[in-house]
Amino acid sequence: MNPEPAAPSPSSLARHRQNWQRKVRRCITKVRQGSEDWCEAQSEGLRAANRLANDLVLLKAFLLQSQSAVGGLEKSGGGELSGLRDAAVEKLRRRARIEAREVERAHEKLGQCLEVLTAGARDLKVGDTLAPLDEAAVRRLRAEQSVYWTLTPNSYLKKVEGVVRCYEKEYEAKTTVLSFLNDTVDALQSENIVPNDDLEDKLKVQLVAWMLEPELDLVSLQDLEDTFALEKGLCKQY
Repeated sequence: MNPEPAAPSPSSLARHRQNWQRKVRRCITKVRQGSEDWCEAQSEGLRAANRLANDLVLLKAFLLQSQSAVGGLEKSGGGELSGLRDAAVEKLRRRARIEAREVERAHEKLGQCLEVLTAGARDLKVGDTLAPLDEAAVRRLRAEQSVYWTLTPNSYLKKVEGVVRCYEKEYEAKTTVLSFLNDTVDALQSENIVPNDDLEDKLKVQLVAWMLEPELDLVSLQDLEDTFALEKGLCKQY
């Protein structure tokens, strides 16, 4: 029979704990940075989406309600205003394409934020490289040894993974919104497509979904921050 591995020495336990403290600090820094940058990108996308929605409403009004008025204006200009309606419609369609691209750029930034958040979780998944602890001892310490005060490495990982999962779900929801906006803008480039009330209602729903971020659990994010600050403070105090 193979002999039982020796119990970790006090110095090994101390090094292991310090190593996990470094990992948790790196993880929290990435989660904090990713969530802050997410808020900024989300706001950028919402502003662009609102401008897009306003232009589509203008386009609808122009095409459905202002044809006679614009036609009279074109005639009253003695020919100088000829083509005003077509020029205005084309400008609105062009602006809609630009605004859709701005939403897409914001969506790309959200993807980058999600990568930072995921990297934070990955920091806590990386195997312990400190020798000479064996694999069984490392697994036991991940589950039992506190990082600062009471929470173990596995406890921190569970909290961080919960935060990352809700951002992943919200990113998927925003991908759906972006797809709707792009499809709408593409369709409106056709002369035969005119915005209607149904499209306007659907657009409002997509904007609300982007703005409210129903998949995000900001309570769990704040709980992670508060727990980390409390445990770290207690460790320094005692």
